[in-house]
Amino acid sequence: MPSLRSLLPWLVGLTLGLLPLPLHAFTYYAVPSSGNTSNCVAARNIATPISTAQAGINCLAPGDTLYLRAGTYSENPRILYSMESTAAQPVLVAGYPGDARPLILPPPGTVDSTTYAAIKIMGPGYVLDAYVTFKGIDIDNINASSADNDFGSTCILACMQHVTFDDITCMNSARDGIGGCGLPNNPSSDYLTVRNSRILWSGRHQPTMFPEDTKGIGMYAGAAYALVENNVFDGCRGGGFNVQYNNVHHSVYRNNLIKNVACDSKWGCIPYPGVDTHSHAISVGGTNICPPESCPQQEGAADNQVYNNVVAHGHGSPTLVNDNCLNFWTNSTRTKVWNNTCYDFYNGIMTISAYMVDTYVQNNILANVVVGVNITNEGAVGPGSLVDFNLVNPNTTATFVNAAGDDFRLKAGSPAINAGTNATGVCSIVTTDIAGTTRCIGASIDAGAYEFGSGPPALPAPTNLRIAP
Repeated sequence: MPSLRSLLPWLVGLTLGLLPLPLHAFTYYAVPSSGNTSNCVAARNIATPISTAQAGINCLAPGDTLYLRAGTYSENPRILYSMESTAAQPVLVAGYPGDARPLILPPPGTVDSTTYAAIKIMGPGYVLDAYVTFKGIDIDNINASSADNDFGSTCILACMQHVTFDDITCMNSARDGIGGCGLPNNPSSDYLTVRNSRILWSGRHQPTMFPEDTKGIGMYAGAAYALVENNVFDGCRGGGFNVQYNNVHHSVYRNNLIKNVACDSKWGCIPYPGVDTHSHAISVGGTNICPPESCPQQEGAADNQVYNNVVAHGHGSPTLVNDNCLNFWTNSTRTKVWNNTCYDFYNGIMTISAYMVDTYVQNNILANVVVGVNITNEGAVGPGSLVDFNLVNPNTTATFVNAAGDDFRLKAGSPAINAGTNATGVCSIVTTDIAGTTRCIGASIDAGAYEFGSGPPALPAPTNLRIAP
């Protein structure tokens, strides 16, 4: 045994804060109704797991891991995660490798007046760093109610910074699929990452609450420095995602598939009485209508990038004129919307009280649309902005491999080949297409989300997906 004399320098250093405390990261296990309701020490043994996801989360400390074994976690009113951590001690909450995916299914009639979310990530303060990843988990919110709440029922409400969702399935939210904070006087959702996930069938609550009600969006999070990539948004009534609010800046939304929105969604199109409701597959903008030279502090959504997204099927009603593929609303500054493929919408590009400054909307394919570019207000395309080099209503048979089968790769001789521009620096950012094929070989770039010669269509259907009966 070391002598006290030999340990004395180490003890003095520790007392003075000169030596770091050792980090002890534990792994915990949960199985629904296992019998162990609160013993965290026992839950470190895979043979004696804890009985609920919430109890397992309550065991965690920075650096720990919680594995949810296969089964249905039916917890009321919701699962709450509120712990702060650091980049050096990230936390993981995940399905157990090799198991069937765990399913989080709130019980019938679940109502939580503070969140309406199956998983709520929120601490006691306004700017808190979680450094947590949720991975390999399915969430079905079919039972939750949100009849009286505008923000509505979500699978996940993320209101801490540095939160990652990887390979998550979110289904049947009454309103939006993934929600976030970030409005003035609200907690921050900055540095939010959503990747390799499926957001399905949001917007279950009908009818809409007011004419411009676009709730039922796959992802509506007011986050700066967000990364949203390689996801599928399918069947969401209000659209795919919003890059919106004044505090949304320096975020990247790329390589996503958005399909079956508005009247083509699972929930159909039930408009507000006498008025068509709006649906925007991708919406970009701030919250204020004020030119930056008059309101320099209000740039709106700024320095964001939206590229390589495939957006299909949003015009299921011949009378609906407010379904838009790429929508611009109020202020957008230094935003790049490049190389997206839109198919089957009323409006390909739409401005609603928009004011764009140094914003580029280029190299997009707008196919099978009624109106290609619909600039509805004077001055929408403001100083330094360009809306050009967009391919409007090309012959779909000549352009795509199989548009009827949602295969929007370019075929030989497609008019989209070399139809884009690199004059605004596209190739320095959009270096590959949605399937990972290198772009800008030569002097030009193809229009749309796919470069000619790209591999199989990106974002295949998920496997091992659990759906509640």
